This record gives sequence, structure tokens and C-alpha cells, in this order.
Amino acid sequence: MLGDLIIFEEESKRIDAALAKLLGEAKAKATFLIDKNGQLIASCGETQGMDMASLASLTAGNIAATGGLAQLIGEEEFSILFHEGVRDNLTSPLWQGR
Repeated sequence: MLGDLIIFEEESKRIDAALAKLLGEAKAKATFLIDKNGQLIASCGETQGMDMASLASLTAGNIAATGGLAQLIGEEEFSILFHEGVRDNLTSPLWQGR
């Protein structure tokens, strides 16, 4: 483990602005930034009443599992995950940070 993530105030403002911009452009209810270990870094939008810790952890696990599936069929990765429900949808753009 590389240690704890440190985000300075200026970086935090830039992250929040990017999430707010994405929220508007995507016409989403909420946007999140989650690290590969399942830690919530930032969120924006209608997040009240959500179990943010579980959402972050399950999202990271889902991305890891999807990466394994991609490798099994000879793909390096999949670029996006999409889950469609009756009322809401989840879209997870994947960025591996090379």
C-alpha cells in the first residue's frame, strides 16, 4: 500500500468543480470519484440517504471483476460499465491511470 491519499484544498476544489460539471453535462442525479480500493474521494449531487461507503466499495469490486472478465476474453479492459434499473442507472467510466 502506498499510504493515505492527500488532497490539498486547491485540488479538492478542482475535483468538486469537475464532478459538478459532469453532473450537469450528464444530467445525472449524482457523480462520484472512487479510488481503485473502494474509497470515496469526492461526490456531488443528490447523495443524501445513500450508503456511500457501500456504494464505493461495491463499485471498486465490480470494476475489478469486470477487469478479470475482460482479460479472460482477451481484452485489455472494458472502458465503461453500465447497469440499468427501472428508475435509475449506474454508469462507471473506467480509468486505470497509466
